[in-house]
Amino acid sequence: MTKILLVILSISLVGCGTVSQLTPEMADVIERRLPFIDPRGGQLCMFRASNFVGAAMSYDIYANNEYIGRLPNSSYFCTNLEPGEYVISTGGTWQRGGSEIIISKGRRKFMELYVGTGGIRVDSVIPDVGLAGIYDAM
Repeated sequence: MTKILLVILSISLVGCGTVSQLTPEMADVIERRLPFIDPRGGQLCMFRASNFVGAAMSYDIYANNEYIGRLPNSSYFCTNLEPGEYVISTGGTWQRGGSEIIISKGRRKFMELYVGTGGIRVDSVIPDVGLAGIYDAM
């Protein structure tokens, strides 16, 4: 009986925390809805997919220890940054995640905050995955 319940639970959790597949047309529409990139710098867009694990928690996000935004479950934000190297991290006291990224002039970068049973991760993602994550959070 225990094995059956474990299999059912595993199957039900497979869909948690995934992002949609977007058509090129949908990606264009979403990209046009994002804020303009400051021509003197670049832009970071972060998203957090809907996930049951940690759903009630919101995470403060920092770029080189400077607050840049907050990510509740199923949300996103974009912020303009000066070109350069950054460590993007969470402000959680009991669990922290972080990752390095380079912001280039006139370019948009995407990152995902993943909160799951294995902990917290901040990952760089390709634009298609970033736009799909933002679409799901809208």
